[in-house]
Amino acid sequence: MCYWKAKLYAMCRQCAEDAFKIMCRNPYAELYLYYFPAMNGQWGDIVACEDQAIKDDDGWELVRPERISNAVTVDTLTYWIHESIGGTPLIGD
Repeated sequence: MCYWKAKLYAMCRQCAEDAFKIMCRNPYAELYLYYFPAMNGQWGDIVACEDQAIKDDDGWELVRPERISNAVTVDTLTYWIHESIGGTPLIGD
């Protein structure tokens, strides 16, 4: 597997695991997926936040307007995140 594909999958998996931990602690949490674009050759980042507007001021952008479903497994969530970030500028040099 290419380096960038492995790194992108690892980012998706980590985000999914973090979101799943939040959902296990609070089943009513409303999580949204955000990304920070790659800049100056550095990789961007993805994160799941409980508040839809919490990251808007810091350069983070909402990936999808709908919240993350809390009725999924970590594997399903990893796939959903990977599919959702398809057009975002996350890959650095």
